Amino acid sequence: MMNKIFQDLLDVYVIIYLDNILVFSLNEKDHEAHVQEVLRRLQDNDLFCNIEKCHFHTKKIDYLGFIILEFGIEVDQSKVTDAMNWSTPKNVKNIQEFLGFVNFYRQFIPNFGNMARPLYNLLKKDSVWRWDLAEQQSFDGLKKCLTSAPLLLQPDTTKQFYVECDASDYATGAILSQRNSEGKLAPVAYLSKSLSPAEKNYNIFDKELLAVIRAFKEWRHLLEGSELPVQVLTDHKNLEYFSTSQSLNKHYNFQIIYRPGAQNKKADILSQRYDLVPLEGGVENQVLLKPELFIASITPDQEINDLIGKAIYKDDQLKEILHKLQNKEKILDWELKEGLLWYQGKIFVPKDNTIRNLILESRHDALAAGHPGQARTLELISRSYYWPLLKKFVNSYVSHCKTCIRSKPTNQVPVGLLKPLQIPERPWEDIAYNMIVGLPVSEGFDAILTVIDQFSKMVHFIPTQSTALAIDIANLFITYIWKLHGLPRSTVSDRGPTFNAKFMRHLYH
Repeated sequence: MMNKIFQDLLDVYVIIYLDNILVFSLNEKDHEAHVQEVLRRLQDNDLFCNIEKCHFHTKKIDYLGFIILEFGIEVDQSKVTDAMNWSTPKNVKNIQEFLGFVNFYRQFIPNFGNMARPLYNLLKKDSVWRWDLAEQQSFDGLKKCLTSAPLLLQPDTTKQFYVECDASDYATGAILSQRNSEGKLAPVAYLSKSLSPAEKNYNIFDKELLAVIRAFKEWRHLLEGSELPVQVLTDHKNLEYFSTSQSLNKHYNFQIIYRPGAQNKKADILSQRYDLVPLEGGVENQVLLKPELFIASITPDQEINDLIGKAIYKDDQLKEILHKLQNKEKILDWELKEGLLWYQGKIFVPKDNTIRNLILESRHDALAAGHPGQARTLELISRSYYWPLLKKFVNSYVSHCKTCIRSKPTNQVPVGLLKPLQIPERPWEDIAYNMIVGLPVSEGFDAILTVIDQFSKMVHFIPTQSTALAIDIANLFITYIWKLHGLPRSTVSDRGPTFNAKFMRHLYH
């Protein structure tokens, strides 16, 4: 009922949870008008407020267990007192009660997922009850974190977001931040997740990339559609090459920036928790390739490096740099050592396609390499070598690799001829529909069915669930579309799994 009364004001300047109404405004003048409008609607519907529970014209309010401030959100200190007085759990039920309480405030605890792991382990099926040092440290640590919980900034979608990411052998961590009134980065939310057994086998590039993907999925509602590029800060330099990946780029406006580990300590802490490290003997060595497979007709790195050491003196573009370094002059990012020229800690390869092709052969054509794709080949080379337009060179080499061309299977059905859609003659004669999924759950819904009239561009946004069956979607069409606009002449969809043959049968029969 409340949502219906204030439906046009929700998230504009009114937030409602059951019978709790929060009115927010940018200035006092607007606030007076907003409050009067809310009170008027309550009066028109014969609804009354308890004056003892009302707070007017305040910049600090206790709302649903949180302290809402002008610039952020805090933990209610009365709840913190309850946590500090919590007695040591004696059984599984006590653990469930405590975790249920602190989980409500997990967004304020940087390492919640990792710190609470020993307690969650006690909730596993067939787990034997055992309260040792690890469990006590987890229990005490969570209580202590609540007492020192930081002020979380209110996310401002008009300002730039910063995502600090890092990964270890056992977990990924991320911090969503924005600049406060003093121009300093301040946290908006924290994220820390452990790696599954399969994810622990990822190489470091993929683990670092997983940390970025997890962060964007967790905060999708804030980052997707951001006007200003999201600054992704990572201590893994090779992730800078990820900016052309199709998995995130089509949805997000972001830029990956390398920041050395010494400057990335906050995200490091989230990913390198001691309690995520497996016990001794918990990891077994796996022999993936037999030794004889490594005997291949490729040029060893030492021979390649010897060729590079001679070729750098033949490159005219490097003469000035070499001259300064030989005279003990310092040049930012450049070094001359071991007879090689180094750029940002990597061996610089001069303009010699013969040498560059030898490097590609060792990282792509080798039996042990197994002809990896463009991104993987680039990552392997970037560990040791650098030259201008490296990515372009690698992509060209891999795309023209005859072995890859012969072996790569097609994963697409033959594409049909493109035909323009017929121009409708009247409204709701031709419609298009699609599903928006992966949204935060709101009132039990986590997806939206969109139906668009091709003539007027009028759109219906129908709340639904991502798990809805074909018959459920068909019923939504009948209730919200056909009842209002009649049967369309034609329909267009992206042929998603929801709109299958069963959906069409339920819709037309």
